Amino acid sequence: MLGSGFALLGGILGALVLLSSGHLLFYQFFSPEIVYWACGRGFGHPAQVLPKLLVFLSDQSTSFSCADLPQDGPLGPVGIFTQTHLYLMSVVAALWRISSIDYNNLWPLISLLAGAYTAGCYALLRLFFARWSAVLGGLILAFSPVALTMLLYPRDFAKAPFLVWGIVLLVAAVRQHRQALTLVHAAAAGAVVGIGYGFRSDVIIMLPLGPFLLLLAIGPGMWLRRALASIVFAACLVLCAWPMLLGNQGGGMGAMLMKGAADPFSRYLGLGAAPYSFGAAYSDEFTLSSIAADLRSTDPGRWDDNEPTPIYGMSQSITSSSGYVAQRFKFVAGDMATRALKSAAWIVGFPAVMDLQRLQQNPGGEADTHSEINRSLRGLYSLVGHPWLPYVGIVGMLAFFWRQSAYRPREAIGLVVVFGVLLGYSGLQFAARHVFQLEFFWVLVILALVHAVLEARRLRPALPRFLTWTVALGVALATTYAGLIGLQTASLRRELVGLRAGSRQIVPVVSVPEAGRTVFPIPIPTQYQPLLAAQPDSMVGQTLPVAVEWNVRAAADRLLLTLGGAQCRKGDFDLALDYAKRDAWQPFDRSIALSTSGEPQQRIEVLVSVYYRATQNISGISLPSAFADCLLSIQKLEKPTQLPMAFSAVLYPGWQDQTLALSLGDFSLPPAVSNNANP
Repeated sequence: MLGSGFALLGGILGALVLLSSGHLLFYQFFSPEIVYWACGRGFGHPAQVLPKLLVFLSDQSTSFSCADLPQDGPLGPVGIFTQTHLYLMSVVAALWRISSIDYNNLWPLISLLAGAYTAGCYALLRLFFARWSAVLGGLILAFSPVALTMLLYPRDFAKAPFLVWGIVLLVAAVRQHRQALTLVHAAAAGAVVGIGYGFRSDVIIMLPLGPFLLLLAIGPGMWLRRALASIVFAACLVLCAWPMLLGNQGGGMGAMLMKGAADPFSRYLGLGAAPYSFGAAYSDEFTLSSIAADLRSTDPGRWDDNEPTPIYGMSQSITSSSGYVAQRFKFVAGDMATRALKSAAWIVGFPAVMDLQRLQQNPGGEADTHSEINRSLRGLYSLVGHPWLPYVGIVGMLAFFWRQSAYRPREAIGLVVVFGVLLGYSGLQFAARHVFQLEFFWVLVILALVHAVLEARRLRPALPRFLTWTVALGVALATTYAGLIGLQTASLRRELVGLRAGSRQIVPVVSVPEAGRTVFPIPIPTQYQPLLAAQPDSMVGQTLPVAVEWNVRAAADRLLLTLGGAQCRKGDFDLALDYAKRDAWQPFDRSIALSTSGEPQQRIEVLVSVYYRATQNISGISLPSAFADCLLSIQKLEKPTQLPMAFSAVLYPGWQDQTLALSLGDFSLPPAVSNNANP
């Protein structure tokens, strides 16, 4: 009964949030098929998206009339975006077909997703705690202002109920005493995750985690049950996800990781600074151009010929990105571990990372409020959103596993891995819309802390064993973490030393005074002229795209800038990379903060990549005129290297002795800065 009550509560809240806003964003501009099918014109992608339809699909109007569609006109096959989100788009199209094409008419979908999420959160908490605790925790999660905001982004929100229910059913399968019931629950868990894959692909992370939990946590000696449950779970998942798997071209994890390594994500995580960067902004164009520049350089003609067609394919800079990153893993190994650890700490102290001041730096767009309901809840939610909460959450996580080790030790071991992967995986791209589905963790660990205090006498016998395992696991994690930091530092140091020692080509330095700054133009190399003169690729202009990035063409050079000398005055200044733009989408202009000591012997080396695209290319480097004499030389580095083109660095004297990795930092509130959100 209580579960039904939570489902009803969530459904009502979902409908209220939608009706108070009237707007939804689920990347529907990639899927005009849903409107054509809702109007009875067939389920396919039109050769051209009409301007009036694009206005509706871009959420600039709340409704659309089928009378505005042409009576005839060819439709092609379903596009790749619709194919990979087939269940979500099919539900949307069906609701519009039985009503009318209006975003408010999608309230049944929003209510269903919200109700399933709130009921799932209650069910998950009830698996581990008494009813009163589960009710209290369920209410907190039901009225979460972050979750209510995300309801207006149903593609992103959809992963939450499917993930939560997948975990609930897997734990329930582990606890069944009869094999038939174990298999039924495992099948249901697989089906839930597989269907969820048709809404948002993130839930596929449960494909390896589900069988692992079933194999490890089901009672001792039940090898047949473990094997059958794992097979049934995986089979049902793949079967339900099969229509989307057929259309998925794969390989995009590397691009996701590279975007998540950009500076805005590091700032939002509160990581300590490092002398290098993998991107100044959260930018699809920058990341994909960097990958394309590296991969395309070996054979531009073949790269260009192999880029797919719009609507039905994704650029090789996406599909080849996983292999690209795997070959360069040593350069990011330590940072990936740091991001995983810090993201886990933030999630178990979730309200702290959703503090309004920190949200100003949220790379995925500010998860603030679009409704009166949300605005009224924000103040209450922020009462506990303090920098000390992650520390409490870490203690609470220890309390949770102490309880689990006392009551269900095998399940505890399995959940350590499952929960650990879910918490660490979020560090790949830590932003509000990517991690909100894990909000239940902070409620789970706070309730565990309360129950550990209340049940201390019963839990005490398990304490020695728990402490032993905790210390052993901590030592293993610390050793692994130190090894990854060492691997990254040694790899970056070796590559930078070798790159700087390689062949160089002098770039002529000519200064041009310009409004308080001095510009040093960068000539366009002859071999890149055809690329600049070619038709733009899929990343062009500020108009809304109608297809995911299907064609990416870019070239890049590495430049080494040397600054210092007797004429360089002491002070702080910025060095700017300026780009000439021709209807560019996400400009590459950036500034690099530098500081000089004024000592004649000081030399600062700035390693940057400069890009050449049909829509934008490096035009020059500029400094404040007062510091123009600091620039001693510009050199093009010609030695081949595995360092990603996205990599840049500021190398002060003694950099060889530094640890070349991000540090964990702390949980203090950051200074307000402008947000580099991805359009």
